[in-house]
Amino acid sequence: MNYDHPDRHLDIKIVLEELSGSKLLRDYQATEPQALGFYAGDWKKLESYRHIANEIDKKFDKVARERALDTFRLPEGFSEERCDSWVNECGLVVSTGQQPGLLGGPLYTLYKALSAIQLASKLEDTLSRIVIPVFWIASEDHDWEEVNQTYFIDREDRVVKATLENEGHDGRSIHRVLLSAEISRLIDEVSQTIGEKGFRDDCIKLFRDCYREGTDLGNALGEMLLSVLGPKGLVILDSNNTALKSHSRELLMTELEHAQSTEIKLKNWNDSLSKPGYELQVPILDKAVNLFMESDEGRERIYRDGDVFVLRKSGQILTLEQIEELSGKDLSVLSPNVLLRPIVEASVLPVVSYVAGPGELAYYAQLKPLYEIHGVNMPILYPRHSATLVETKIQRKMSKLGLSLENCERPAQDIFSSIAKGEISDSINVTMDKLRAQIAKHSDDLLAQVSKFDSTLQGSVTKSRNKSLAGIDELNRKIIRSFKRNNEETLNQVETVRSHLFPNGNKQERVLSPFFYLARYGELLVEELISSFEVEFTDEEDRG
Repeated sequence: MNYDHPDRHLDIKIVLEELSGSKLLRDYQATEPQALGFYAGDWKKLESYRHIANEIDKKFDKVARERALDTFRLPEGFSEERCDSWVNECGLVVSTGQQPGLLGGPLYTLYKALSAIQLASKLEDTLSRIVIPVFWIASEDHDWEEVNQTYFIDREDRVVKATLENEGHDGRSIHRVLLSAEISRLIDEVSQTIGEKGFRDDCIKLFRDCYREGTDLGNALGEMLLSVLGPKGLVILDSNNTALKSHSRELLMTELEHAQSTEIKLKNWNDSLSKPGYELQVPILDKAVNLFMESDEGRERIYRDGDVFVLRKSGQILTLEQIEELSGKDLSVLSPNVLLRPIVEASVLPVVSYVAGPGELAYYAQLKPLYEIHGVNMPILYPRHSATLVETKIQRKMSKLGLSLENCERPAQDIFSSIAKGEISDSINVTMDKLRAQIAKHSDDLLAQVSKFDSTLQGSVTKSRNKSLAGIDELNRKIIRSFKRNNEETLNQVETVRSHLFPNGNKQERVLSPFFYLARYGELLVEELISSFEVEFTDEEDRG
């Protein structure tokens, strides 16, 4: 996806932020020892990556790397020389991944991919070996409601939801749900929403090329990422890739065979995780195997029931041998759950690091026993970069309103009320404060006096005081409402700022499609983000 840029100026500010979330996430990012103990090492130290790389070399020979390479979907122009060097000279992988969201999903999908590209480039330089950034597309996931929608902002600065209605998914894996002609209509709607922007036509063409009738969301996202980020070296791996399924089948059967002992070890590990006050991201369900199986009812979790296995929704009862036979006939019939997926990845790919979001960082802390059970190396977890994009027109509105990015996170009505209080004449505010103070003072005086001869009147005085103060507060609200009626433009500006920075009350990167901005700024936005997403290690002076 190449764009011409007659004007190389990016009319946007990239505000970098640290990932926010649980205590575990905060402690991990701060490299607290009690948190790091649940992971493979300190993500800020180059030595951690070097150590994992050396451990990987003990298990991945040339043949293993050839198998791994066989699972990749390479971008156009990816050199054979680079592939050969990767196989023959102890190449590594920096991976990341996501469910295949509609039209590219939310902004953080782009941020994860760019973070992986930057980290891979840094490690390739410092470790002196080829490091390939790989985006794992979780097309075996079956939660349609997580992937069938995306958001743009229309020409009136309103947040607009683009939804792909039920495509007959019926609980099946996403890769089994083929897009209908409905996708063309949805792209038409998005085109109208975006309006006549600088690179709108390029984006719409890309949508039509990738998201077409007869394909699935996983394949579509893969094509899109290869088009946009393939020139930066990004490689795609679809979780339903036949070679991947073939290479990981033995691991899945091992997991099934030892499901009971695995469950016990995970529960014991989770107990230790809870001691420092860390919350579990993924519960360990009784008798639940870390595998799903496709049935007539869709993708179902497998449960143990004595010597057999049960699919509770469809009611199927299967032996280990029957499941093994079915998976031999159709490799896609079995798939790992969220806990086993990283183990599958690390068993097939030489993953030195995984670029993770907040939720992933939390549940990876539960996985150390699984890595050990299956004899694979846990990668270093690298927190993905996080950013808020603030266009110049939004910066101007913020300056005019006296708002910082942090202020804008509050609900629009709260922001407006603060502005109103600041702009309503000081004399009114002073008078209101004096009135409150006088009511409180004289009420206290009256309370002291009446209590001397009739203590039962204390309640009446207190009630009258509270009623008077409540009346003052209501009067203050009426003044603000009057200000609002006379300053509707100010409220509109507040809502516009909120729509762009905190759409639907959430962080921008978790809601808006990256193509809302790519339609405006094209490839230049990608270049600026890559430049902003710097990777630095605290012990780089020890590099060798």
